[in-house]
Amino acid sequence: MFPYSIRRRDSLKYTPPSSLMLILLAPLLFLLFAYPSTLNAEVEIAQTNAIFAANGIVTENPEVMPQGFVNIYMYRDPSTIAPLLEIFTKQTGIRTRVVVIPQVSDEMLKRQGLSTSVDIIISDNIVALETISKEGLLVRVYDIGVRNNIPNYLVAKDESWFAISTRAQAIYTTKAGLGKLPDNFTYMDLADPKYKGQICISSGERSNNNMELLALMIGKYGESVAEEWLIGLKSNLARRPKGDDRTQLKDLNKGLCTIALANSRYLGMAISNLKERSSVSNTVINFPVFDEKKPTTFVTMTTIGVARYATNKQSALRFLEFMLSVRAQRSYASINYEYPARKELSPPSITKSWGEIVPNNNFRKVISNYSKAVDMATRVDIDL
Repeated sequence: MFPYSIRRRDSLKYTPPSSLMLILLAPLLFLLFAYPSTLNAEVEIAQTNAIFAANGIVTENPEVMPQGFVNIYMYRDPSTIAPLLEIFTKQTGIRTRVVVIPQVSDEMLKRQGLSTSVDIIISDNIVALETISKEGLLVRVYDIGVRNNIPNYLVAKDESWFAISTRAQAIYTTKAGLGKLPDNFTYMDLADPKYKGQICISSGERSNNNMELLALMIGKYGESVAEEWLIGLKSNLARRPKGDDRTQLKDLNKGLCTIALANSRYLGMAISNLKERSSVSNTVINFPVFDEKKPTTFVTMTTIGVARYATNKQSALRFLEFMLSVRAQRSYASINYEYPARKELSPPSITKSWGEIVPNNNFRKVISNYSKAVDMATRVDIDL
């Protein structure tokens, strides 16, 4: 039997609340305040079962979580971490269980009877993790970032969360279209009127990367400049924001737009997928920069933290240390076509082939200006 299981809550249709922040934060806040707890109202994820069955992996549903278990709650696709769970269990004897949490309202979670304890949280939403950290709901793990050579800008000030990988918010074009963009192409250029009706972006319901980019814009240039840019971007959209980053690549190659703003990892995923490879053979990845003397590209991160009320705290701390280790960092970056958080490690070969980037290193501005970005997007009426 494989040493971990993958589970997910039932998904119910709902009307999102008016505040995007509530949607982003409510699941994690409710989970952490729900301790102590019991497990109910869960179903297996059909898609995940199919993926793992195809790879000879059998999921299991333990009724009781013994000591030496780690309950991992995450927003990302479980396949992004699956191989590492087997390695961790072989090394430590500690079994793991992954529960995938959709971005839903707290009312929805209450209807579903969500009351399972949390040991580890993995999220690609840095604002959500920082917020629950400020609520005192994450464990402060001192010096683990230093021990594992994680840069300060990828660690919470109080060392309650740590980045395990980063990825660039890239601009995609096609060889038959605009071709390779100039090296000095900036995010500001996305608002240039010459690109009117040519840009595809994802929906805020599927990704928060564009909202984080706007928050950083506000931090760098001020609200008035950022809003002018956002209005220009909206005018240049080829269609309303929709879908995830994979959707942007598909629509770009269908000719629905000439520019797509999307995450860099999805090109790696498409290239490595035999069914998708031909569909992106015409795709060109570009890394835009900010208008600075030292050009930097916007990157987002996946973060990890230990829940304050973790039932299996010592096992959770060992899992955290494992995820920041050289072996896990190399593997995680390779699985996801991302950049390792550790300073000394290079990105995987496919990611490296796209060219070097200088990542922005000011996530504090993203966090501090995120609520302003949400208000601005609402005011401009654009779904980021």
